[in-house]
Amino acid sequence: MTKAKLTGFLGKIDDAFPCKHLTIDLNEKCEEDLQPAKLAKELLRVGGAHKPDAMNFGPNQEVLMKDL
Repeated sequence: MTKAKLTGFLGKIDDAFPCKHLTIDLNEKCEEDLQPAKLAKELLRVGGAHKPDAMNFGPNQEVLMKDL
C-alpha cells in the first residue's frame, strides 16, 4: 500500500468542513471501521431529529436501522 501524502493539506481539508460531528481516523488496518453497520451506528450516535429507515453506503451496502 502506498502512503498518501496528505499531511500538508489536512488544515485546508478541515477548513472546508467547519461544522462536523464525527471524525474517523483511518490507517492501514481500518477495514473494520469502514463496515457499513459500524458507520451507521456512529452516524446515529451523533444524532439528528429524525432517524432514517435505512442508510445506503453503496451498491449492496444498505443498512436497515431496525437491524441495528
